[in-house]
Amino acid sequence: QHFRLTMHTFRLAQTMGILLLSSCQSVFCDHEFSCAELYELSASQMPFGREYMLGVRSVERICRILERAKSSDLEVLEWGSGTSTFAFSMFASKYVSIEHDEQFGEFMKKRLHHKYSGAVDGWIDYHIIAPDRPYDTHSPIAVESDGTQLKFATYCNTPRDLFPNRTYDLILIDGRARVACAASVLRDKLLRNAESLVVIHDFELPHYHSILYDGWYEPVLWDAADGCRAAVLRPMSHPAHSG
Repeated sequence: QHFRLTMHTFRLAQTMGILLLSSCQSVFCDHEFSCAELYELSASQMPFGREYMLGVRSVERICRILERAKSSDLEVLEWGSGTSTFAFSMFASKYVSIEHDEQFGEFMKKRLHHKYSGAVDGWIDYHIIAPDRPYDTHSPIAVESDGTQLKFATYCNTPRDLFPNRTYDLILIDGRARVACAASVLRDKLLRNAESLVVIHDFELPHYHSILYDGWYEPVLWDAADGCRAAVLRPMSHPAHSG
């Protein structure tokens, strides 16, 4: 799957040196780049190994969602920043990113300021929200290593607390306390409309499946056998609960 370079993808193309134009409001280019190529350009700017990044199929899946939206005011929320912040923010008029790790968050803010002049506090709202209590990433108990609502309450509540009236077309959950974040999406009514979607990375991990069994969400695209670790979900019409 390839996408034509538009005014949104121009942001990434320009900063990564694909296209050297100093000013324009809208760009249409005959050359097309695949989602994988765009993501790899962003990945080349990051210091960590490939195992920490979204797989190519997950990237292509998310890019297809973003491109299909074709909205001039597309708003995206992500819990857990990284390569996704560089690659996917190009599609959005507003991109809210929430990161729990202070050291990595400061690195990201500097890199975003360097690569996207004026982006942070412009179209990218970037927030570092530390856990409320210590948590053990090496715990043999999956829920504990991922983080719980109790330990990440402020982190999970940040969209509601900082932007009480904002809703989103797409929400990416790839940080800590993912089940609790998925619950807060419903509780705080963070999705813009019935077409809005939630993507959870690493959904092959069994402890994330509780949001399906508990009747919160239903899968739009998810097959454990297809090699794509990102599940695309939408809320059930009448969720069982969201607390």
